[in-house]
Amino acid sequence: MLYGGRQGSLFGRLGPKVVLAGSMAAAALTVLLFLGLRTVFGERGVARTAGSGDAASGAPGATEAAAAPSRAGGSPREGETKAAGGALDSAASLPLAARKMLPGEEMIGAGKAKEALAWAESFSGPDSDRHKVLLIKARAMAQLGRTAEAKQTLESIASANVPESAEARLELLRMSGKPDVAVLREIWSSDGRGRAGTQAAMMLADSLWENSRRKASVSECAEELEECRRAYSAALLGRDISRADADRIIARMDTLNRVLIFNKAIETSNPKSVVHTVQSGESPASIAAKYKVPVGQVARLNGMAEKAVLQVGQRLKLLPGKWRLLVNRSSLDMLVFWEDTFIKKYPVGIGPGDATPLGTFVITKKTVNPDWYYNGQRIPFGNPKNILGTRWMGFDPNGPGRGFGVHGTSEPDSVPGRKSKGCIRMLNPDVEELYDLAPTGTIVEIVD
Repeated sequence: MLYGGRQGSLFGRLGPKVVLAGSMAAAALTVLLFLGLRTVFGERGVARTAGSGDAASGAPGATEAAAAPSRAGGSPREGETKAAGGALDSAASLPLAARKMLPGEEMIGAGKAKEALAWAESFSGPDSDRHKVLLIKARAMAQLGRTAEAKQTLESIASANVPESAEARLELLRMSGKPDVAVLREIWSSDGRGRAGTQAAMMLADSLWENSRRKASVSECAEELEECRRAYSAALLGRDISRADADRIIARMDTLNRVLIFNKAIETSNPKSVVHTVQSGESPASIAAKYKVPVGQVARLNGMAEKAVLQVGQRLKLLPGKWRLLVNRSSLDMLVFWEDTFIKKYPVGIGPGDATPLGTFVITKKTVNPDWYYNGQRIPFGNPKNILGTRWMGFDPNGPGRGFGVHGTSEPDSVPGRKSKGCIRMLNPDVEELYDLAPTGTIVEIVD
C-alpha cells in the first residue's frame, strides 16, 4: 500500500496558509526568519493538522491568484469511458512498496525478542534468506542486552557485500548513538529507496533539521535545509516508513516548503528554482510561456494577479521542471512532487471499487470553470448539476485515461470519499492551487 499505511489516510491536511501580500508582508517574513530558526521550526507550530482548526488550503507564502479570465477549452467527461490503465507492474516501482516480512521480523516489531531469537536460531529456510535471518538475530540480541554479540553479527553482515550490508551498517550506527552524517549519506546513496536507504535518508534529515534549528538565520543553513528537504522526500518515496514518521515528515516538510519554496525571497538550488528579472514589455503570461510554467504559478508564488502590470527589474520566482502527482486509492490522498521533492499533500475523492483506474496518466488539458459533458449532454459551469467544480485537468484523450481527470467539486462533503464517477475530486481551493502550480504534462500515478 502506498505510503506504508494500513488503515485510512496517513496524513492530516497540510499546514497553515500564510498569505504574503506585497512587499510589506515579504519584509515582515524576512524579519521573522532572522529572529531565529528555533521559532520557525518549533514542533508545536507544525504538528497540527486541518482537524486542529488552523490549516487552510492556499499555498503557504503566496497570495491567492485571480481566477483565469478565459477557458482553456476541452471537453471533460467524467466517467464516460473506463480507462484501460492497469496496475503498475512491479512492487518495486511503487513508493513504499510492501515487502513480505519474515516471521522473525514481525516478532521483533512486536517486541518479542526472545521468540525472534529462537526463531532465527532454528531457521531452516532457503539460503537466500540467511543474511536476513542474521539481521533478525542481531536485532533480537541487541534488544535482549547482548550488545557485543549483536555488534559482532552485524559487522560480519556489513563486510559481506550483500544486500543486507546497508541495513547492518545502519544498525551499527544506531547502536553507536552517533548520527554520522557522512555515513548516512553513503548508506542513502548506496541503497536508494531500499529499506536501509529510506531509514538513512530519514535519519540524515532529522540530524540536519536539528542542526538548522541552532542557526540564527535561514541564510546560515540554506544548504542544510535543502538537503533536509531532499532526504525527507526520499524517505516518503522509500520503503517501510511508519505512519508516525510519515506524519512527522509531512509536518516538517510543510515548514521547510514555507521557508524555501513558497517564499519568493529564497532561491533554491536542488531542485533549482528560477528567479527571472522582468524586462520591458514582458507580462506574467509571456514569462510563464518562456519557462513552460502555468501563468497561475507566476502569480501565486509572487503574490500578484495574473494580469498584473510588471515593473522593469522586478524579480519573479518560478518552479520550472517535472511535476508528479501520486494518488492513493486506499488512503484517499494525493502527494505532489516537483522534481521528486515533496511539495504538498491533499485529500481526494475517487470512485467506488475500481471506478478510478490504476495506472500512469498525463495531464494534457486544463480548463477554468469547466462545463461537464455527461450522457451526451452539456451541463454548463454554474449549473447545480455540474459536479466538476472550478477546475478541470484532463488526462490524455488518446490514452487509457480518456474521459478521466482531476477536478474540483460542487459536493465538498465527498472529499475525501468514494463517490465520484471515476475521476479524482479535490476541494475547490485545493484544485485551484494545484492548477496554478502544476503545468500541462504533469504525470499522475494512481496506485493502491
